[in-house]
Amino acid sequence: MRDGPWTTRLYIFDATDHHECLVIEARDHASYGVSYDWLNDRELFVRCWWGRILSTDFVLDTETSRLIYIQDADYLRLILPPES
Repeated sequence: MRDGPWTTRLYIFDATDHHECLVIEARDHASYGVSYDWLNDRELFVRCWWGRILSTDFVLDTETSRLIYIQDADYLRLILPPES
């Protein structure tokens, strides 16, 4: 274990051509890391936490290497006390 920030790499290989590889790299993220889920056989959902309340979500089309969706999230309003 070492102190952060951390870098995470996801390697996505083509099942038909093992010489083809798509690399996703998240640099300087928080210790909460990077999570991912396959939505179907070609779309990958990735969430990267930059801190306790900041993250980025995106959906990647792995066949074309294009982003389908990307959105930053800031959860600061969830942890602040309600305004009166």
